[in-house]
Amino acid sequence: MAPELASEPEAKDFEVGLRTISKQCFGSAGCTTVVEPEISFVGGNTLASGYECDLTYTITGDESGEIVQTATSTGGTSYLVNRTVVSTPKSKTKIGASVASVNCRR
Repeated sequence: MAPELASEPEAKDFEVGLRTISKQCFGSAGCTTVVEPEISFVGGNTLASGYECDLTYTITGDESGEIVQTATSTGGTSYLVNRTVVSTPKSKTKIGASVASVNCRR
């Protein structure tokens, strides 16, 4: 009997959060915030089965609209990520992120 192959990871198998690197607010005019994604794999043991996945995610809260970024897999659960500058219209605007898609390979 052949070993069962793990299924390819999907967007629902990942979560992305944002870590604030720096933040400067301008009274009621909003803030300029630098964020960096923190990626978590919440699926089963798929990545241990040899998949590497690039993760495209969307950042919300910027005054110009959504920002789309991609984190590139550097092996296993390590990613090359970009810091992103987000300009919010108000100081109380919440900045969030969600996984849009994944592109996996073995």
